[in-house]
Amino acid sequence: MLVEVDFAQCRRVAKFLKGASFSFYDFGGKSGDSINPSLDYGITAISNFYGATIALDYGFYTVEGERIVPFYGKFEGTTYKGADFLWAKMRKLLEEDASYFDLAFLARASYRFVEEIFTDDDGKLFVKDLKRRWMMLRDFGITGKR
Repeated sequence: MLVEVDFAQCRRVAKFLKGASFSFYDFGGKSGDSINPSLDYGITAISNFYGATIALDYGFYTVEGERIVPFYGKFEGTTYKGADFLWAKMRKLLEEDASYFDLAFLARASYRFVEEIFTDDDGKLFVKDLKRRWMMLRDFGITGKR
């Protein structure tokens, strides 16, 4: 498969972004969906937060008959659809203690830690392939340390 890059479009996007005003702390959406920029997480914790969350951010749906149905989960009283649930949980971890995103911690994260991330307020496990996600999170920590 060949890939073509539309350099003219890249230049238009770059021109737009050069004058744009936005914050990488802001996820948009509902209020409270942003990282609190007043807390001093440090660039390493922020980078690892995004990396670890993206590593786990896939497949928030199931197949019911001939339909693909998204997962819904409740966190702190709010019902989230799909990946929004993961991002809310991970953001809360960052706000509680940025050391959750130290590569050494992620490299040895327990299965129970990952299970807690994907369990909603009602005790419902939000995903089916927890072991794979646990291994991916640990792999992110291990490969990031190299």
